[in-house]
Amino acid sequence: MDNTLQQAVFAAVTDVLNDHQENGTLANLSVTQLQDLAALFQESGFFNLLLPEELGGAELNLQQSLPVLLQEGAYALPVALASTNLANAWLHAQGLDVVTGAVAIESVSARRGNVQPGNTAQELAGADGQISIGIKAQNFIHITPQVLLAVGDKAYLLDATHYLTDSVDSDHSALWLNLNLEHAEALEVNAEAVQKLHDLAVLSSIAVSQGAMRQLLEMTVKYAAERTQFGRKLSQFQAIQQQLSVMAECVCSAQMAAELAYYSDSTVPNKNHLILAKHQLSLVANQVANIAHAVHGAIGITKEYPLHFYTQIIRQNRSRGGSEMYWAEQLGAAVLQSDKTILEILSEDLLVS
Repeated sequence: MDNTLQQAVFAAVTDVLNDHQENGTLANLSVTQLQDLAALFQESGFFNLLLPEELGGAELNLQQSLPVLLQEGAYALPVALASTNLANAWLHAQGLDVVTGAVAIESVSARRGNVQPGNTAQELAGADGQISIGIKAQNFIHITPQVLLAVGDKAYLLDATHYLTDSVDSDHSALWLNLNLEHAEALEVNAEAVQKLHDLAVLSSIAVSQGAMRQLLEMTVKYAAERTQFGRKLSQFQAIQQQLSVMAECVCSAQMAAELAYYSDSTVPNKNHLILAKHQLSLVANQVANIAHAVHGAIGITKEYPLHFYTQIIRQNRSRGGSEMYWAEQLGAAVLQSDKTILEILSEDLLVS
């Protein structure tokens, strides 16, 4: 596999992010700055990495795209870099027009514990046609108003501001928004395509979460090496060293899981790889976030210090598509329905280099 193009794209995206960052993150940028950044991503083709060249894309596969998509989490980027690339790849595969600008992917049935992907859109929305999605209000209204939404057996591409049932104020603190789909028109795609969209919503969260975990580890190790307490650096205390080693083990396992989920030479993930990866990232999410805050102490919960941006990403994405218990059940079901061992199942479709 020739990774020259992938490396060039990664360098270009990282240069843009570094040029715009403030205090190591992009989460503090104003709405206008983020809108300008999203426009730059569109103009530069950073939303079309998985599309063929004739559509202005880089024609990367999932494996090649992962280092770039991780950057959304690593910079706490409020622009939906990962989901926009996955959404455009899905739309193109269905013979539909790709979108201009950023677009979020949301999966309702796969995320909520009392419903399953097999439920119909009507069952999920209820008689009033209302559903809830987990998007930060400021990002949703001002930066990424487009949503590619999988609801049970239906898929919708919406300018979702037209379907809001709640008013959103300027403090953008809301994490859940209600949409009314009673008059929304579903896309003409089959059930298999909708299920793939449910999977891509999870795949997007994996990249963003792992990018944030990796950045958290770097921040925490650096802080422990610089902060002095009782005349010694924090990193010289054995208890801190033990916590950092556990944190590093968790982040490393999550990185391996993310690489497995994206280990595809196409734009479609292996479902069993996806299940295992999401289970592992959800399993370690709280431990990574808790250790980061424990080592940082009080400064970690201040508004000025960027730690909370990353722990919020990790905690919010932990339950997206279902918690670790849900994904453990899915993995167990896959094993019970097969005559293969779990290692044989997880070894399917691995690339041979």
